[in-house]
Amino acid sequence: MPNWKKVIVSGSAAEITTLKTTGLTGQSTENTSLMINSSGVVGTRELGSNAFNSNTIRSYTAGGGLTLTGTVFSHTDTSARSSENGSGRTYIQDITLDTYGHVTGITTSAETVVNTDTQLSDAQVRSKHTGGTNVSINSSGVISSTDTNTQLNSTQVRSNFTGGTNVSINSSGVITSTDTNTTYSVGDGGLTQKNFTTALKAKLDAIPTLTSNTDVDTGIETVMSVDDASIGVFFDYVVSNGTNLRAGTITSVHDGTNVEYAETSTADLGDTNDLTLSVDISAGNVRLRATAKSNNWSVKVLARLI
Repeated sequence: MPNWKKVIVSGSAAEITTLKTTGLTGQSTENTSLMINSSGVVGTRELGSNAFNSNTIRSYTAGGGLTLTGTVFSHTDTSARSSENGSGRTYIQDITLDTYGHVTGITTSAETVVNTDTQLSDAQVRSKHTGGTNVSINSSGVISSTDTNTQLNSTQVRSNFTGGTNVSINSSGVITSTDTNTTYSVGDGGLTQKNFTTALKAKLDAIPTLTSNTDVDTGIETVMSVDDASIGVFFDYVVSNGTNLRAGTITSVHDGTNVEYAETSTADLGDTNDLTLSVDISAGNVRLRATAKSNNWSVKVLARLI
C-alpha cells in the first residue's frame, strides 16, 4: 500500500486542513454517518432508519400561480392591472378577479350630476308675498303698515263726556259740581219744635265713649284722655291678658290742678297684679294711665263725665 497516508493523532483532538477520501462504497443501510459541521470539525451522527428512503427524500413541483426555482417557490404575476385612484365623481364600478382571487381588471365610471335646485331671485321671492290688511310690500321688499288708529284731539275727547246731576264740564275739560247742601245756623230756641240747646249738647258730651288700648307693654301708657271741663270723671274698665281678667271703676275728681281718684274692682280671674291704673291731670286733660310690668295687656275704658 504505497499510496497510503498515515494520520497520527496526539491527544484527544487533531486538526487537518484538507481531508479527501476516494474509493468508498455508497451505503444505504448503515445508520452511522460522518459529518463535518460549520466549523470544519469531523464527527459521526446516528441517523434514523428512514434516512435514505422516500419518506425523507422528497421532490417538489410548482402548482398553479407559483414558480419553483431550485428550492425557492415564487408567486406568479397573473395580473398586470395597475392601481386605480378615482377622484371627484369617478367611482369604481366593476372589479374582475382570476381563479386565484387576483385582481385582473377594474372598470370605473363617472357620475353625471344635474343640479335641479332652483335659486329664486330677490324679485321672485318678493313676488310670492303679498301684504294683508293695512300692510304693503314694495318692490325692494320693504314691509310697511298703515296706522289706522285715530288719535282724538282734546275737544273730541271732552265731547264724549257729559256732566251728571249737579256736575258740569266746561270746554276746557274742567269738571265742577254744584253744592246743593243747605247750611243752617240755629241758636238757642231757634227751632220751635225740637230745640237743641247748650244744655242738650252738654248732656250728649256726657254720654260715655269707649276707648281701647289692646297692646299695653312694660312701662306707662295713656289709655284715655278727656277734657277737664267736667270736674268729675268715672272710668269704667276691663283689663285682660290671656286668661287674666279684672273689671272695675276708677272714680276721679279734680280742681284743674290737683286730682284725687279711688278704684273699686272685681276679684281677679287669674292674676292681674302686673297691671295697675292711675289718674292724673296734664295740660287741661284728665288722663287714665296704665302701668304694666309685662307685655300684651288690653285695657278697654268707658268714661262718664259730670
